[in-house]
Amino acid sequence: MNTITGLLIDTTGQLRTVQVQNRGGSHLASMYEHIGCRTVDVVTAATQYGPLDVWVDDEGAYTSTENVLVSMLLRGFTGQPYRLFGNALLLSNAGENTISLTADQIEYLTAIHALTVKLPTVIEELTRAHVEAAIAGRP
Repeated sequence: MNTITGLLIDTTGQLRTVQVQNRGGSHLASMYEHIGCRTVDVVTAATQYGPLDVWVDDEGAYTSTENVLVSMLLRGFTGQPYRLFGNALLLSNAGENTISLTADQIEYLTAIHALTVKLPTVIEELTRAHVEAAIAGRP
């Protein structure tokens, strides 16, 4: 498996499909490029379409803007209060292995995104996060 398919949600709330390349036996370098970071952390959540791995910048709280949409998404799936920063790469998993999202997962996550991004409270939270990052000197 040389390439895996995922979804990238950036800090402005934009979603796009990405291809994560396997280089030298690992997808990590490609993940770093898509997320725009040097170190990553992963949060796994259960969904009705199987497990979801959310890869984020491990240093994002110091270098980036809060990813409001992904934080909300994870709160919805887990019931836990997440506050994640930077771009987020959404993939699936099979035990210890990160794999491509299934067609059902992509459709489900894309539908949730389309509904969520239009909510007035989400738009307000996106604006708040960007203002907070600017005041803190984070891009």
